[in-house]
Amino acid sequence: MEGHQLTTNEVAFAHTHPDVLFSCSSDRTIRLWDIRDRKSGPAYSGRKDFYSISLNSTDTQLASGNSGSICVWDLRSTEQLRNYPNFHMDDITQVRHHPVHHAQLYTASVDGTVCVFDTDCNDEDDAMISGMSVDGDSISRIDFFGPSAEFFSCITNTERMTLWSAEGSRIADFGDKRQALSSDAFTVEYMIGCKYDPLAQQLLLFVGNHDGGLAVAQVTPDDIRMLSVLSGGHSNTVRSIELFPQTGKLITAGEEARICFWDNSATAPAQDAPATPKKASRPRHQQRDKARPY
Repeated sequence: MEGHQLTTNEVAFAHTHPDVLFSCSSDRTIRLWDIRDRKSGPAYSGRKDFYSISLNSTDTQLASGNSGSICVWDLRSTEQLRNYPNFHMDDITQVRHHPVHHAQLYTASVDGTVCVFDTDCNDEDDAMISGMSVDGDSISRIDFFGPSAEFFSCITNTERMTLWSAEGSRIADFGDKRQALSSDAFTVEYMIGCKYDPLAQQLLLFVGNHDGGLAVAQVTPDDIRMLSVLSGGHSNTVRSIELFPQTGKLITAGEEARICFWDNSATAPAQDAPATPKKASRPRHQQRDKARPY
């Protein structure tokens, strides 16, 4: 599908209409797509690059982040609902609506802060609920976790990881765990992001190296421990992950333009040796090997 003229920075699927997605780009536009006919149209435009977008759980609001400013649109009228221009001092790296509280918007920035806004508040100066600082460390991503998304993880561009309550209290600071998670069999060079498994009620951290190596670790308030190594899928840096707990499937995308699908044992405890890719000729009725793409 073609539409943007420059780098596409993020996509977000609608919650109530799974065939609809939005994408934001460095061409200063946000586009609306219908994947059934692969057509798109410009939804919103701005004067700066759009780095991140988010849809709330009811698909009534779309938020975007760019160079220090956050905008919120009402999707029912396509009107701009809110603009928060003076709360971050640097580029916005992520905007995320709370999965349960549809009017709560979390924003993360290069300035090392996370801000929480009430998008239902008509007075934009009073809309900020809370703010958190990771001691000036540039934030690369935040991910919600917990049965009611009552916590979130924060990963910085220096590969430091912290855990927070949704209200803004820091509950864990792991620092840089790359060396502690590395072994003779696998070297951790960067953190990809976290995903919450509601069935197992565990927070999973995905880590990788620039040779295409990928691994899964379990996060608790006390420690991070390696679960499994996923080998043979990628040959370059992995940039994106998506976990589907109901089916046990994992999808990863790498810089070598490859998308890998992993079976339901990808997050199982590691064995003595890392897994390797499945052969395509293996009959479907045989049991899948642990953590292998297909």
